[in-house]
Formats: sequence, C-alpha cells, structure tokens
Amino acid sequence: MLGTKSSVGKLLKDEFPDIVLWHCLNHRLELAVGNTLDATSGTNNLQSFLECLYSLYSQSPKNMRELSNCAHDLHLTLKGIGKVFTVRWVASSFRSVSAVWHCFPALAQHFQNASKDETRQSTEKARFQGLLSKLCTTSFVKNLSLMADVLNELKNLSETLQNRSTTLPKAQNVLTACVRRIESLVVSPGEHSILAQRAEEAMSFQEVQLREGRCRHLSNPFVNLLAPQPHFQAFRLVILSPKTEECKLRLKINF
Repeated sequence: MLGTKSSVGKLLKDEFPDIVLWHCLNHRLELAVGNTLDATSGTNNLQSFLECLYSLYSQSPKNMRELSNCAHDLHLTLKGIGKVFTVRWVASSFRSVSAVWHCFPALAQHFQNASKDETRQSTEKARFQGLLSKLCTTSFVKNLSLMADVLNELKNLSETLQNRSTTLPKAQNVLTACVRRIESLVVSPGEHSILAQRAEEAMSFQEVQLREGRCRHLSNPFVNLLAPQPHFQAFRLVILSPKTEECKLRLKINF
C-alpha cells in the first residue's frame, strides 16, 4: 500500500502532493515484532512447540474431544490454542500463549493418557510421550511465562494503537511506557514469571510434577537481549516513522 512505484499511496501522492502518507501504527508494531524474532531466533523452540499443539488439536476432532474431557475432569475451562506470530495481531498470539498456560494441567493429562492409549499406533504414542516430556519441564514453564509477560505488554500496546481515539502524542507515550515495562522485566519479573519461579522451586506447576529440562531458558529477544552484548547488532523497534517535522517519533531499543 505504501510502495514507491504503483501503490495506493503513490497514486494518491501523485494526485495530492501535499498529502501525508501514514503506515498503520499497529501494522508497524507487527512488523517490528516479526523482524525481532527473525533477527534473534531465541524463541524458535517455543514457537515450534506451540505450532505443534495447534496442528495437533485443530486437525483432529478426536484429540480435541479428549482434551476437552481432560479439562472437564480437572474443572478447567478449555481455551482455544491458536498460532503465534502469524498474520494476526500480536493480541492473538497472547491469547494462544495464555490458553496453553491456563490449560497446562489438561494438556499434561491428555499427553499422558494418549501416550498409554493402546488403540493408538506406536508412533502416535511416542509423539505424545515426547510432547509430555517437553511440556513438564521447568525450562518450558519459564519460557512460556516470559513470553506471556512480554506478549501481555505488546497486546496492551496493540489494542491502544487500534483505538480510533489514539493521537500521535498518546501513541508516543504508550510506546515509551511499553518499552520501559518490557525493559523492567529483566530485573523485575512479571506476573507469569513470578509464578514460574515458584513452580521451579516446588518442582510443580498447577499440580503437575515438573523435572529439569535439557533446554536452556530462552534468551527472549524483547527482554534478555536488551542487555549490552557485542555480538548482537542494535535492534530498532520503529513503529512511528513519519516524514513531517512535527511528527518525527522514533523508538529505539539497543542491546
């Protein structure tokens, strides 16, 4: 839409030279998040696991029904598990991560039941056993909690930028506040991270026994990589990029 050759913006600019072209702020946020993940690859394992969960339940009514039964037995409200960091807004990714966090006991129970189900093929049972082994580790819970805390901040920012009443000064203020809150997660853990720390100490999360995982705690591109590290290039989260003097707002995060 904002290309330089034959886009809608270029055609409008030809007809109205004084028009100010503006890229959707929320779209800029999504592009910034996507570029960050591509540049760091620190969340690849967690993303792959969540994508596996989405495929497992979206493509099999049987698996979804069994998971629903497990949630019912545990008195949990089942939430839909979707994809993360796709074409949808970042708020959708937060809902997917929150669903896994909320349904953790039901997922663990279903994986355990399915891994021992004699009606399933050996490859299926091995797959569920592998998922159970990854799920019930302290590293997975900590990674999931950190992602939930960061996505919660980005979700709030995204929803504010979608509001029609949001002005440029307000957008600048909420952007600055969001970055400061994300930076503060390095020394002041968020709500989910605090619960994950307690789970690690007790080796139990939502009454599910945990074990030490071989996967190290992820280096979250939005949190851990904010600390100065010489082998990383400066990451710039640029959401507001106007071309007029009165609207020059650029937000940078260096790590």
